[in-house]
Amino acid sequence: MEQETDTLPATATPYQYWEAGELSARDAATAIAQELITEIEPQERALEERKKARRDELGTLLIRLGEPLEVLGRVIRWVEPTTGETANVKKLRTLIDELYEQGVPALDGIAARIEACITVGDRRGYPLIEPPPRPRRAA
Repeated sequence: MEQETDTLPATATPYQYWEAGELSARDAATAIAQELITEIEPQERALEERKKARRDELGTLLIRLGEPLEVLGRVIRWVEPTTGETANVKKLRTLIDELYEQGVPALDGIAARIEACITVGDRRGYPLIEPPPRPRRAA
């Protein structure tokens, strides 16, 4: 269903103008990217910094209190740090290949068991806005 320009609200986005045929895909994408870079990202960074500072302060206070706190129907509590584990899939695949190359059936079985531990997950595509290039230093 096409929209007409006079039906677009004053707050219409570049995407909506593109949908209505008033902007090219390039112009709409450029306008959206510019908004993300110049307006939204700086605000987001400022909010993230503020959020981190408040969480650090809250953590210190919760440790001092020594008990959970109820605020606006939600429970806030201190969770002790934990250690997580990760694996380097590239190194695991190299090890698997090395085991298979030995040509020993027992090692093939071990390689297969290691390979079975590697799981693959789908990740949605997303637009990536790369940071500006760093200026090159004089050699």
